[in-house]
Order: sequence, then structure tokens, then C-alpha cells
Amino acid sequence: MCLTDWEMDDVLDYLHIKNLMEAPDSLYSISAAYAGTGHGLCKEYTKLYQCEAEDHLYFPNKDVLNVDFSHQALRITTKGMQTYKAFGGGEAVVDTDLGYVEGLDDEEMEELFKRIGEKMSSFVQSQRRKVTMILLTGTRVGEHRFKETLRDALEDLVATQAMREVDISFSEGVGVDVHTVFATVKGAAEVAKRRLEAPVRCLWREDCEALKAGKHEGIGENIDL
Repeated sequence: MCLTDWEMDDVLDYLHIKNLMEAPDSLYSISAAYAGTGHGLCKEYTKLYQCEAEDHLYFPNKDVLNVDFSHQALRITTKGMQTYKAFGGGEAVVDTDLGYVEGLDDEEMEELFKRIGEKMSSFVQSQRRKVTMILLTGTRVGEHRFKETLRDALEDLVATQAMREVDISFSEGVGVDVHTVFATVKGAAEVAKRRLEAPVRCLWREDCEALKAGKHEGIGENIDL
């Protein structure tokens, strides 16, 4: 009879062995944005156990709301997070009818942002968590009207500090910083770098460094890590 996953986890816990095979392969957009804005990134990421200690000691749990606004769509995601390594993509809604549209007259633009505000507030109200952090991403989040819409829709629904941080992220007269707009891309690149350099699924063998560098004899064959 084979052991179940739960039983194997108990065995590994008893032996104080870290199961690196459980590390998720997928990286969801909200996790990438979280990393791209500098949150939940341990300094000693090449040292597995030190990194985990940093995660637990220094990074509080946040109830994160990611609002991504572009020409293609409005995407809203919420998720409880401590680091980018949290499992799953959270609860999300994507509305391709609420992307930014060039050339609308004032009345049409007002109607668009009214619908955007309604979508934001209804989504946040449908969630059980109290949002403590807002991440803004996407090529059109710098629109002044977007900031006003966000504030009107969410000010009474999220933590005060979360809204205050949004206000700070908008530079006076400029809009959201470009590093915020493209935080998802930055975060994905940072995570990819860490996965290449850190000992994920290559911890116990003495020749791990050679394997990662592609210098192991017989490279190209099936190698049991």
C-alpha cells in the first residue's frame, strides 16, 4: 500500500526534511506584482532555511488587492499573502469590456469609469477579507480619473493605510510611477532569477552547483535530483 501525500508530509516533518518538490511551478500575476513592488523577498534566497526564517520573522500576512487596468481589460484579484511563494492565484474577476478606450467623449468616459468603480466596489464587497494592501498595475493605472474612481469606490471598504499608500504611489502631477505600472513583469523576472540561483529541487547532492552550471558528466541524460 502506498503512503498518501499527507502521510509522506508527516514522515518528512518527523525527519526534519524539507520537501522541495512541493514548491509551486506556477507564478500568478498577483504574486509577481507583490514581488515586483519589493514585498516578501528574503535577502538570503540562495540559503533555503535562512530564507524561510526571514519569511516567517519579517513578513506579515497581508490581504492584498491587485487592480490591473489596461486597454485590454480591468482585472481585479485578491489574495492573502506573506511572500510571492503563496499557493494559488486568489479570487479574481476580469472584465474585457472595462479596458481603457481611446477617443471617448467626456460623457462616454464618465460612464466607463462609473462602471469601473461599480465593478471594484462590488468585487471587494463580495470578499470576506479586509484589504490591507492595494497593488496597482497595468498601462493605464496612471490616469488621474482612475485614481479618483479607485478612491471613491474603495475608500470605505479597505484599510486606511492601504488607501494612504495608494495616494503616495501617485506622484503629484505625474501619475503612478513606471516601476509600479510594470511591477508584474519586474516581479516575474526577479522570481525567475531566484529560481535559477536558489537550490530548488537540488539541495542534498554535493554536485548541485555543477548541475546548475550544466557541467555535470552525462548532462542531457535523465538525472535523478
